[in-house]
Amino acid sequence: MASKTILVGFDGSESAQRAITQACQLATKMDAGVLLAYSARLDMSPYDFPISSAGDLNALIRYGERILAEAKGKLAGSPFPVVTEVLSGSPGEGLAKRAEAPDIYWVVVGRSGRGAVSRFLMGSVASRLAHICEKPLVIVP
Repeated sequence: MASKTILVGFDGSESAQRAITQACQLATKMDAGVLLAYSARLDMSPYDFPISSAGDLNALIRYGERILAEAKGKLAGSPFPVVTEVLSGSPGEGLAKRAEAPDIYWVVVGRSGRGAVSRFLMGSVASRLAHICEKPLVIVP
């Protein structure tokens, strides 16, 4: 990975796709790499149904790996390195913790993604990150 990295929270949503576009523009200007990260929440799926077993969690991790691979594939040939990572836990906290790494310079997320019920009950990932992330944060509408 590059010495400077832009962390992108990715859940497959349209706003997350726009976040990737913004991150790629930043990466090109900053000579940085891009890390696409999906958070496999232990308590909820991206479709707002509870995870009830290890099998459900494994399916959610495989889902994250699949959408990350698809997103990375679309960036093939980019002038910067692109890597993917599946995080565990709440997306806001997971991204903020991952952003603590010294190579992470920016965090980029979409304003709203999957999980309308989850956003209503727990607040959006972007809002949570705005409160707890110590790195520069770009929230893409």
